[in-house]
Amino acid sequence: IMFKLKSRLASGLAAAALVAGLAAAQGLPGLGQPAPQPGAPQPIQVEMLNNAGKGYQIGYPTGWQVIAGADDIDYGFLSPDQNAFCIVSAFAVPDLANVPDDQLRQALAVPQGEEFWTNTYFGQFPSVKYLHVGAEANPPGGWPIQTVIAQVQAENNGQKIDATFAGIMTFKAGSVFRTMCYATTQGFDQYKGPFFAVFSSFKITK
Repeated sequence: IMFKLKSRLASGLAAAALVAGLAAAQGLPGLGQPAPQPGAPQPIQVEMLNNAGKGYQIGYPTGWQVIAGADDIDYGFLSPDQNAFCIVSAFAVPDLANVPDDQLRQALAVPQGEEFWTNTYFGQFPSVKYLHVGAEANPPGGWPIQTVIAQVQAENNGQKIDATFAGIMTFKAGSVFRTMCYATTQGFDQYKGPFFAVFSSFKITK
């Protein structure tokens, strides 16, 4: 199965900046667990949110601000210094309504490639450089996910900004579930821990 879906977010980056009132746009970080380092701090603690209506749960780093969503965005998570942001969304995809979940699971367990991410999210940016495109067949949430890290050039108030995005996306029961976190490319590395903690906390409950 090769997914050919159109993004229902006109501009995730612009929406995040608007909703959060950020002074500058950032980017989205990547997937998978960061390699442990000597003397690394304790794992990032998260506070869990349960979206019973859409059938999923996800956590945000302790101390981060939760911002109410708008349109197709369910939640926004803003770092205390306002330099990193995560966007969480889930919505029905009519074209997937009749696709059995076992077929979705099989497809999602392998990387769908750069074209998949361009069609579903990054097509809104004029310049994209993919650093990672992969899949996790057995993530902590128990349902396979597509993973990505990409550098983009975005505009904010007429200024071009280099941003790095990391995200996860998956499909089940006729719905898409997507979480994207981002920061400026220059500041991306310092937010990897919180971003990965958000990704690892995700679980579909339906």
